[in-house]
Amino acid sequence: MTTRKFLRSQAAGLIAVVAIGMPRLAQCESPPHAPESSAPALRDAAYWPFSASSPWNTSLGANASYVKIESPGFSANGGANLNVTNWSYPVFIASETDPIRGFYWRDSNELIARMRAPDQARADRQSDGSLIIINDAHDTDVEMWQARRRPNGDWDASVTVRHNLRGAGFYEDYQGIRAGGMSALGGLIRREELIRRKIPHVLAVAVDGSAMNRNAPGGNPFVWPASWADGGDGDDYGTSGNLYMGSLLAIPPEVDLRRLKLSPQGQAVAQALQDYGAYVVDQGSANIIYYVEPSAHDVLATSAAELGRLTPLLRVVTNNSPLNVGGGGTTRRVAAPAPPLPNNPLGN
Repeated sequence: MTTRKFLRSQAAGLIAVVAIGMPRLAQCESPPHAPESSAPALRDAAYWPFSASSPWNTSLGANASYVKIESPGFSANGGANLNVTNWSYPVFIASETDPIRGFYWRDSNELIARMRAPDQARADRQSDGSLIIINDAHDTDVEMWQARRRPNGDWDASVTVRHNLRGAGFYEDYQGIRAGGMSALGGLIRREELIRRKIPHVLAVAVDGSAMNRNAPGGNPFVWPASWADGGDGDDYGTSGNLYMGSLLAIPPEVDLRRLKLSPQGQAVAQALQDYGAYVVDQGSANIIYYVEPSAHDVLATSAAELGRLTPLLRVVTNNSPLNVGGGGTTRRVAAPAPPLPNNPLGN
């Protein structure tokens, strides 16, 4: 896909008012993650996407280098926000009986995909209008920014992209509805993960634009695995510090999370930050923002205030790279690799 200039306007809110009539996702017959003693032999990409080698599914290396966040626009004591029913990413999964719809890039009227989609799908109500639809084969999604349903039931959006859920979820150029150019399904906290109190992947976070340094190493306004920045050049970012679009943040292994006395779900988020970390994928008008899929609002038992207690513990993993995903220690990982995906009869 041709790289296009992409201007973002992402507001940050506290936990938003629950969306009336938001349909609940179908339950996963094989839960996305269970305790290590009973981990599933296979996983469903609709609920636990991307390859086992994807940066989204790669835990921190045993030799990862943790450095204090130094940024004039980021506060260790600035708390956190949790976007759920507003400014988040609604996810809808198609069934084999749903109608086939077209998905278009609005300005060019370019057809990006034709696949089944549930008629009850609804975009986020805020100006970003984000929406993710997963096909009935559970191997492909379409992600839209400022999504709009056409009178005939098809969809168009200011940005429409298609992702292979068996792939990496990161790209060499802009291929997403997040400013960092990656899939918006990656790093999203899912309903089943909150129920099971286990998040087996890297998280996605946004930080205030002033907290990111647009003068990143390598001459770009971002670092790997990001491939883009707001507006393409990150002009509204800061000019100093060690926090960049694409930075990997994590809680160091020596921190005893049990002493924080968090709720079970808060503990699950903290454990994910210590085992996998979180990529900076977007900017928002808040210190740091976590994302939960809207259908999980009724099982959500942690809070923005609780997650704000984790902010002072976060550090930048400075040796994260394509050849050293998650930091040093390529053969020693904090968590076991993700289970394999089933064979794909479509070959996608």
